[in-house]
Amino acid sequence: MKTMKTILALLVLALPAFAEFNAVPDYIKANLSAIQKYPKASNVLLWCKDSYTLNADGSQIFELHYFRYIPDEAGRDTWGDPHIAYLDGKQKLEILAANTYTRDGRKIESTPQNAFNPIVPENGMDEAPDYADVRQMVVTLLGLENGSIAELHYRLTTAKPLLPWLQGRVYFREEWPVIARELSVAVPAGITLISTSDRGAPEPTVANGTYTWKMGEQAGYLNEDLRGHSMLLPNAAFTTAKDWTQVAGEFKLRLEAALAPAAAIPKSLSEELNKTTSDEATLDAVKSWVRARFNRLEFEHSDFALNLRPVDRILQTGYGNSLELAVLVAKLANASGVTVQVVPMFLPDAPVPSLASYHGALLNVKIDGLRFYSDPIEPRNEFTQADLLGGFILDGDPEAVEPKEFRCKAKSPYVSLSLFFDDLAADTLRGHGTLTAFGEWGIYEKIRAECPGKFLTDLISLNGFETDDVLVKALEPGRTVPNTVVDFAFHAAALDTVDGRYILPFALIDYQSYAGNPPFSLAAREFPQWFPLPGEIRLHVEAPVPEEWSMERKPATGKAMWDWSEGETRCEIKEGRFIFNRKLTLAREWLAPSGWAGFRTWMLESGARPGNAAVFGKK
Repeated sequence: MKTMKTILALLVLALPAFAEFNAVPDYIKANLSAIQKYPKASNVLLWCKDSYTLNADGSQIFELHYFRYIPDEAGRDTWGDPHIAYLDGKQKLEILAANTYTRDGRKIESTPQNAFNPIVPENGMDEAPDYADVRQMVVTLLGLENGSIAELHYRLTTAKPLLPWLQGRVYFREEWPVIARELSVAVPAGITLISTSDRGAPEPTVANGTYTWKMGEQAGYLNEDLRGHSMLLPNAAFTTAKDWTQVAGEFKLRLEAALAPAAAIPKSLSEELNKTTSDEATLDAVKSWVRARFNRLEFEHSDFALNLRPVDRILQTGYGNSLELAVLVAKLANASGVTVQVVPMFLPDAPVPSLASYHGALLNVKIDGLRFYSDPIEPRNEFTQADLLGGFILDGDPEAVEPKEFRCKAKSPYVSLSLFFDDLAADTLRGHGTLTAFGEWGIYEKIRAECPGKFLTDLISLNGFETDDVLVKALEPGRTVPNTVVDFAFHAAALDTVDGRYILPFALIDYQSYAGNPPFSLAAREFPQWFPLPGEIRLHVEAPVPEEWSMERKPATGKAMWDWSEGETRCEIKEGRFIFNRKLTLAREWLAPSGWAGFRTWMLESGARPGNAAVFGKK
């Protein structure tokens, strides 16, 4: 009896917390008790359903319906006035429900008369007549207050889709907690749906041409931990495209149509091209001209990034999306004698034949028999591939149509910096050094684009460092030999002294930048750490030690391993010479969460901190 009373008492205490939202549907009430698990969340997605429908006439329907618990002002700021992207005249937008549910049982409806406001997006869209159909519907959820629930349900109908197939990719987890999420895809009889489920997403149930995925409760995550690698989240991808041949063929047809019109080289560009002396310089000049004169438009809509106007129209209007500007650069570069092809890129992967994972375009460039991939707009010296490596391209090769990785894996790249000091006790340090780099880390583009001395000054972190003489011994874009070798003489400020002791620092090269600048503020991680490019970074320092000096302290030495990667530090005095070696080897693209703590410690210790130095005192 006592036990029964206790249970009843707990139920009575819990009842007010969840029974107040009397107006919400029962299937939402069933999820309310989960809210208490996430007291710090600025919103909790109680339930959400994404629905895709392909009709027999080729038209497509997308519906989104969700209920979110909004506990605080941050949640209200984010979800209080959702913006729905659509193409006016090409898509029919219907707001089926926009409601606020309060704890005291009220249901406050937002209507077209008092809360719906179509707008033209910012970022130059208002000055782009060819994109006059681009719109956002701002839905203001009236009465939304802390501790209320927001409901939004809308439908988008597209009579003539941009692509001749249905496609999509849905991630079931998001930054904030999710209690229940569903995905529904319906196709007519005779149409085959290709789908994949990854990272813990369930396989779909199938009934009468409708595929349904359902996932239950999932905690939120830190954006700085995931770092945009959405493929690590539970997800499902689907398409009605037959295969990659159809996808590649459709993209090729669209490119050919856009490139077909004639487009004369403008006089201002021709004047710049007259100054160039190589195909590489010509490509740089074309991109620089487009970058300076054209407005790049961005808009979050599934069709916008793939929209293509004829190249002559792009040239006339002075604006375009990223793909259009890539096409313009390709047209002008080819007209200037540089062989360039536009290829679609997928990041991080492309699980099914579709363009749902399209991430942008690259230029496939051929110069002097060498092919390489380049950003279509940005200068090549700024194109480090750090945001692109690990992606895939679809270049239309009939013998290898599926997307393939676009980087060379023949040999791991490396960067090696050697510094030889003449006299550590001098008022001005002097010496010589060598920078050797290979492969994708060959930094060929940066050396080619700017003064080698300036590049070295930016690279090497040593107080007062400047080059006195620089000899570029090799600067080749090939990948069969080290493609960058630079010898140099240098001078720098005298070593810092503390209490008569000389301090030689070893934070001379930024290891973190080669590892993708991960968030070292995180002591632990849920997700694997991605290295933009596996490889090796080496630092060698050597100097004669004055006879009256002795080494009183040195950095921690030894070898440490984390997952498949490792760091090694060696420090010694041998035959009167001080020798320091540090090497970081990133053996694979991903570092497991279990290896993060050790990797983080090593990287922090290799940075600018007191312990990362050799301290010399007089005997």
